[in-house]
Amino acid sequence: MSHRILLLGAPGAGKGTQSAKLADEYGVEHVTTGDALRANKDMETEYGTPRSFMEAGELVPDPVVNEIVEAALADADGFVLDGYPRNLDQAEYLSEITDLDAVILLDVDDEVLVDRLTGRRVCDDCGANFHVDFQPPEEPGVCA
Repeated sequence: MSHRILLLGAPGAGKGTQSAKLADEYGVEHVTTGDALRANKDMETEYGTPRSFMEAGELVPDPVVNEIVEAALADADGFVLDGYPRNLDQAEYLSEITDLDAVILLDVDDEVLVDRLTGRRVCDDCGANFHVDFQPPEEPGVCA
């Protein structure tokens, strides 16, 4: 049986960490908006490519993100989804394209979120996440 799980929570709540663990436990895809956008940055849509928005420092519009997430979910035999939906329109779109088995909300105190986010570092090249206190890279300033 394939599982279709959605994790929700504020930035820094642990969605990425817990999603990866769930995906491994259930043997399903870990689908993140960021990874899907990076993997499909040159995908042509009627609104342009994700790259055109990302390089301009703009948010990728909902229709583009929706199309990319839909493609990622269509290719997955079960998934844990994190980083999407980010607003009501995306949530409504998600409900139209798939059924979910579980929706999990990670509720974390604001103080903890601030501590996690202020120490977070993300590699510009590969998207790997680090934390200066909890999970530093093996070599400072180098992701791999």
